[in-house]
Amino acid sequence: MRTLVLALIFFIVESPKGREVFLDNELRDASFKGLVKIISYKTGTITFHPVDHEDSIKTSTTRTVDARIEPKLKDNQEPSTGYWPTAGQTIYIVIDKENSVSLFAKSDIDDYRFWNPYNMFNSTMFIFSPPTRKLKDESKFGLVNPEGTCLEGCLLKKDLVGYYDTK
Repeated sequence: MRTLVLALIFFIVESPKGREVFLDNELRDASFKGLVKIISYKTGTITFHPVDHEDSIKTSTTRTVDARIEPKLKDNQEPSTGYWPTAGQTIYIVIDKENSVSLFAKSDIDDYRFWNPYNMFNSTMFIFSPPTRKLKDESKFGLVNPEGTCLEGCLLKKDLVGYYDTK
């Protein structure tokens, strides 16, 4: 517990405008989550359709004060804080209770790799419980985050994405 508190203090001091993502809560409380195809962006909104319901078009807000979002994530690129998928991409999306985009996750063979599309110039601290896993070894940054925390993203097996629904 002490290590978690120290990691959070470091995060707050080093990144005053950073975001804490409590992944368990984000997934459990989401108004929508699933694999979608991005159709378009307009001022303050994103339009998409679930891949399993192509005739169901959905629109959510983007919670940004910027008049436009510049989609930057290319198909073969590792996602990172501040990156938005481009129109036409298939991506996992998490929409919060207020109908705003909260997180994205890129699919690989077995996992979803979650990231925060907001705060491009600030860090994001992901806080989670198993079966979610750390994204990478962060000791190369001189930082050893306690188990259950990770900077810039985390991994969850695709077949376990519904695990938090009942927690």
